[in-house]
Amino acid sequence: MTDKCADLPVLSVKHLSIYFGGRGHAGLQVVNNVSFEVRAGEIVGIVGESGSGKSQILLSIMGLLPDGGRAAGSVRLLGREILGLPQSDLDGLRGAAMSMVFQDPMTCLTPHLRISRQMTEVLVRHRGMTERAALSAAVRMLELVQIPDARHRIQFYPHEFSGGMRQRVMVATSLLCRPAVLLADEPTTALDVTIQAQLLKLFADIAAEFGTAILIVTHDFGVVSELCDRIVVLYGGAVMETGLAPDIISDPQHPYTRGLLAAMPGLHQTPGTQLFTIPGQILPGANRPGCPFCQRCTDKIPVCATERPVLRAGSGRHIACHVAGRAEVVA
Repeated sequence: MTDKCADLPVLSVKHLSIYFGGRGHAGLQVVNNVSFEVRAGEIVGIVGESGSGKSQILLSIMGLLPDGGRAAGSVRLLGREILGLPQSDLDGLRGAAMSMVFQDPMTCLTPHLRISRQMTEVLVRHRGMTERAALSAAVRMLELVQIPDARHRIQFYPHEFSGGMRQRVMVATSLLCRPAVLLADEPTTALDVTIQAQLLKLFADIAAEFGTAILIVTHDFGVVSELCDRIVVLYGGAVMETGLAPDIISDPQHPYTRGLLAAMPGLHQTPGTQLFTIPGQILPGANRPGCPFCQRCTDKIPVCATERPVLRAGSGRHIACHVAGRAEVVA
């Protein structure tokens, strides 16, 4: 990893809450008061089970929440507040200052258009380049993400690429305008382990070479342990623990973080050994009383059921737990 920029964060999310249905703060709350920052050249991972609100955070940053979804709080990109911007203003930022790599590239690539058309229109629209110049730049970007014979393959249709190659095309397209921040939603899902490793190295190279701030969401602690500088552990729409990746992985403090790490298969695990599982499942709604993880936690005490823990600083990270940390409250 590169030395991190000491200036203001590229992306700053403060007290973000997301609701579906109803009006204002009514309806189902799926994300509750989430805050984090990503600096230039830094890779931050949001990790948690399916249903924890990870993808909704990315969609709210991009202004792509589905109908009925509302976000409150603050999202600042390069110091500019973007949460609640009109779609016309967001259209000028998406693909230029911020880009997103989705989980399934086939849902984002237009099947009946050649890759050349889909890539060049980004540069023509956001950079005012000619078609010829845009095509040349697109070929160079495909070469950067290690697409073999890029000058020939740029004329392929999406279905003519393998799953791993399609994901590389998506990454290349998202980088065409050299965005300040790159968002990635479960980008390694459904890829075999060799292709996963190649893609993770690609993200690390992008952060190092371009100084791109990268925010990646995943349910896989193996991904964040290999790739990320800092980790945000999310459960039930709320931050459970956050800190430097090596600290959290080597010494997890929150019971949920410990459970996620214990559920990972180990290289030296005895064949036939049953993996640890966290009992129960995530309940809908991020604004229930008490700790969101209380019903599944083996370390709970009576206060956990009635009082929501606040995020506290301690042991080199921040923890929202009545049992694990009792240091200074984070504002």
